[in-house]
Amino acid sequence: MKLSTLLPPIPLIAAQAGAPVHTTSGTLLGSAGKYAPSVSAYLGVPFAQPPVGPLRWQPPQKYAAATTASPRNATKFASDCPGTLSLGGGPGGSEDCLYLSVWTPAKAGDKLKAVMVWLYGGAFVGGGTAMSMTDGSILAASQDVVVVAPNYRLSIFGFPGAPGLKEQNLGLLDQRAAVEWVRDNIKAFGGDPGRITLFGESAGAMSVDIYSYAWTSDPIVSGFIGESGASTMCGLISNASYTNWPKVAASLNCTDPATALPCMSTKSTKDIIAGAKSLGSGFPPKFVPVPDERIAFSDYPARGAAGKFIKAPFLIGNNDREVGSDTHLADQEFVCPAEQVSSSRRAHNVPAWRYRYYGGGPFAGTSLASMTAASHGSEISYVFGTLGVSAGFLGGAARAPSATKKQVSAYIQKAWGAFARDPVKGLEELGWPKWESKSKSLIRLAFGNETAFSIAQGDQYDAACAGIQCTYSGGGLSALGGL
Repeated sequence: MKLSTLLPPIPLIAAQAGAPVHTTSGTLLGSAGKYAPSVSAYLGVPFAQPPVGPLRWQPPQKYAAATTASPRNATKFASDCPGTLSLGGGPGGSEDCLYLSVWTPAKAGDKLKAVMVWLYGGAFVGGGTAMSMTDGSILAASQDVVVVAPNYRLSIFGFPGAPGLKEQNLGLLDQRAAVEWVRDNIKAFGGDPGRITLFGESAGAMSVDIYSYAWTSDPIVSGFIGESGASTMCGLISNASYTNWPKVAASLNCTDPATALPCMSTKSTKDIIAGAKSLGSGFPPKFVPVPDERIAFSDYPARGAAGKFIKAPFLIGNNDREVGSDTHLADQEFVCPAEQVSSSRRAHNVPAWRYRYYGGGPFAGTSLASMTAASHGSEISYVFGTLGVSAGFLGGAARAPSATKKQVSAYIQKAWGAFARDPVKGLEELGWPKWESKSKSLIRLAFGNETAFSIAQGDQYDAACAGIQCTYSGGGLSALGGL
C-alpha cells in the first residue's frame, strides 16, 4: 500500500503561526501551538478516507481532497478512534477518526527539520492523540523538530479477527498510511522526509518495533524509539481476535458465521463497542494484532536473530517500576523485550541504545502526586515537556513541576531530539555509549535525582530473561496502567 502525492507540497513560507499549508489533504489553516505559541499547530488533518460504511473493517484508503475544496480549518483535534478503554483526550466514539496532527517550528528560510512521528499506547484497545500530555508543541519548539501524531483504529475496529477479511491488522496499516502521508507532505511543514523517527510508548512502542519488521523493503523511517514496549511483549500479538469476534457477533444476533460480517456491518459503533466490552477488560486484551506473517509475525526472536528488520538505529528502554512490585510482569513485558531489541540490532551492526528511567511517576506534579514511582507511562510527559500543563492520563489537577523535574524533562527532550536529528551520531555526541554485546552499557535517566545520565550494566536487570515465560496473574489492564 502506497499513498501517492496528488500535488507537490509547498514549503512553509509565511512567518505567522498557522499559516496556510498545501497538502494532499487540501490547504490547511492552523493556529499557534497551545503551549508554545511560536510553533504552528495543524490539528485534525485527514490522512485516509473515513473508515465508515463500506470501508469499515477495510484497509485505509488514501485521502484526496477535492481540487475545489475550500481551505480546511485545522485547529481542533479529531475524534479518538473508538475502543474499549478510555484514556481521556479528544472526543470519542466516532469511527471517522483517521486524522493526524502536526506541530512545526519552521519559518521562512529554515533548513528542513527532523521529523518525529508519535504512536500512542493503550494496549491496542484505547488511546488517542488529543491528550495534553502528548501535545507536541513544546517538544517541537525545544528541539526544533516537526512532531506528528496520527490516530489508528483500536480494538475490534482495528483488529477484528473476522472471517472473510483480507486484512486483520487494520490499526497497524493505519500507522503505515500515516507514515506515508508524512513522507508525501512533511516538506510543506518544513520537515525532512529523509529524517523521520518513529517513536511510541507501550502498544505504541510495540507498534514501532512491529513496523521495523513489516516494512523492510520500503522503510521510509530512518530511526526508532521504543518506550516500554517491543514486538516480543507477551499477549499482544495473538489469535485472540479470531476467538472473540464470533462472541461479539453472537451478542449482536449475528450468529451465522457465513453472514456475520455483513450483519455486523449494520450494527452501530456503540453496540459493537458494548459487545466487545462485555468480554471483560482482563489482560491480555481481547482484540490485538494477529500474526498474519506479513505485517505482524509469530517468530520475532528468530527474525531478530536473523536480522530480518529495517537496519535503522534504535533507542529503547523501560521504566524502573513499570508495574510496581510485580517484577515478573515487568520482565516479560518490558525489560526482556528491550534486551532482545537492543541485542539483536547490535548483533547485526545496527546502532542501538538502551535506557532505564527512574524519575517521577506520570502523576508527579499533579494532584495525584502520591503515585510517584517510575511506573508505566511515567516518562511520557517528560519526553513531551508537558509537566505542569498535563495531569497525566487519569486526570487530576496539574501542578507546577520542581526545578529538578524541569531539568530532567529538558534533558530527555534533548536526548530524543538529538537522536531524531541524527539517529547514528546524535546520542554519541551526548556521550551515550551504544549497547554492545560485551559491555551492555545501560543509560540511567533521572537516577538518584540526576538531571543528565549515568551508566549501569544492563546485565543486572536481565537475569530472568533467558528463561522468561508468559504468564499472567490477573488484575486486568489496570496492572499496566491501561497502556
